[in-house]
Amino acid sequence: MTKMIENPEDILNEKFGALTIIEYLGYYRKKKEGKKHHYRCKCDCGDKDFIATRYHLQKGLVKSCGCWKTERIKNINLKHGLHGTRLYYVYRNILDRCYRSNNKHYKNYGGRGIKVTDEWLGDEGFLNFHNWALKNGYEDGLTIDREDVNGDYEPSNCRWVDMKTQSENRRNMKMFEATDSNGDVYFHSNQSDFAKLHNLSRSMISACLYGKRKQHKGWTFKYVEEN
Repeated sequence: MTKMIENPEDILNEKFGALTIIEYLGYYRKKKEGKKHHYRCKCDCGDKDFIATRYHLQKGLVKSCGCWKTERIKNINLKHGLHGTRLYYVYRNILDRCYRSNNKHYKNYGGRGIKVTDEWLGDEGFLNFHNWALKNGYEDGLTIDREDVNGDYEPSNCRWVDMKTQSENRRNMKMFEATDSNGDVYFHSNQSDFAKLHNLSRSMISACLYGKRKQHKGWTFKYVEEN
């Protein structure tokens, strides 16, 4: 909770980013926040007055009425004109999953060390991704899929597939431990790939993993416990 300040008007006319404080509005609660000192601010863009708390202003959490964010979006559009396209949405989702720790899917991507190739990052990253997609089978309705679910987002590991194909790939994503008749242990996450590699039945591997069978051709299987 923000502490009471002896003279809350002491920052009148001060400037924070593009915002100049023009009026103290009082110490009150807004929405679900605790009580805070609120101020009316004038933005350099001249578009509208903006209400902000002392805490957010002094911590640099707000710097404009929102026009700076709008301007950044305009600059992106001016650069490649593709900001509102489905491909850009796919691209942003990839980056968020790999690099934003507060993304709900981060633990399955960035949290497991999955990265995006340098070619698809930086100022030209999206254009490189866009050009690769169009040359490699992208169509509206398809989704991006990594052939190796433990591999990075990079041209050699990515493809465009329908939802059925992707769901089959995801279904086998959980890491499992396989032990052969000699006691050698292998770790893998894709049941289909492992079955092909060792001439086994994917459905039998799945049956073992779910406890419906004890073994398959001398192999035993169990899921790896996640910490």
